[in-house]
Amino acid sequence: MTGLYLLFVAALWLFIAMFLTKLITTKLPKKWWGIPLRIILFLVLLPLPLADEIIGRQQFEQLCKEQGEVIVDATNIKGKTVWFAGSQRTQIKLGGIHVTQTKVNMVDANTQELIYHYYRLEANGGLFMSFIGVSEGGKPLLFGGFCQPKNIERINAELGLTEINRPISNNEKTK
Repeated sequence: MTGLYLLFVAALWLFIAMFLTKLITTKLPKKWWGIPLRIILFLVLLPLPLADEIIGRQQFEQLCKEQGEVIVDATNIKGKTVWFAGSQRTQIKLGGIHVTQTKVNMVDANTQELIYHYYRLEANGGLFMSFIGVSEGGKPLLFGGFCQPKNIERINAELGLTEINRPISNNEKTK
């Protein structure tokens, strides 16, 4: 159903872009450059609703490159046991795209010392997707909108660590 709705909206925008192109260029004198100008204007208007995602994609991919590595915070970590110690979320705005940056922390199970951390990035759809209200779980239309380090499933083995689940404390049991 969402696909049909998006197809309808795309067809509607195609019609609007053609109408605006004709409306703007009708007032111009009939010269040889009229048709090329219409084509250029139409090609400029066509992707306009998705411009924030087109630009945001490049910025998101750059951010993913910058934060795409696991950062080891401690020395002599081989053989240690670690667990997930929580995360901190930050909102980043890339034009019309909102990105949630989650810092994931892994600590030594015995000393609570930070062993390593990494960032997970999740982008929401742009202004157009918000406007039409079909943002398929909040994801962008033109790109995946998610990244984290590629080796995250193997990182504990690569670093010589053992990961365990953090035990539930009595305070957490009573909630």
